[in-house]
Amino acid sequence: MNKYRITLNGKEYFYHAANCDGAIDKLSNRMVFGRPLTCNIKLKTYDADTRGGLWATYDVDGNTANVDQV
Repeated sequence: MNKYRITLNGKEYFYHAANCDGAIDKLSNRMVFGRPLTCNIKLKTYDADTRGGLWATYDVDGNTANVDQV
């Protein structure tokens, strides 16, 4: 398990996961006041050499989220 930082709308979220996909999945499962924090998540780009193990960029509800290994 690696530690990943997700930067979304100026806020940083930290999660332990196997790769960037696992970290963004944990963000998508986060609930705030009983409602999901995010709805639509789409992959934009990722580090092809490590299959998303080091960094990735996602489109989250129309905003850009950067995921990188810390």
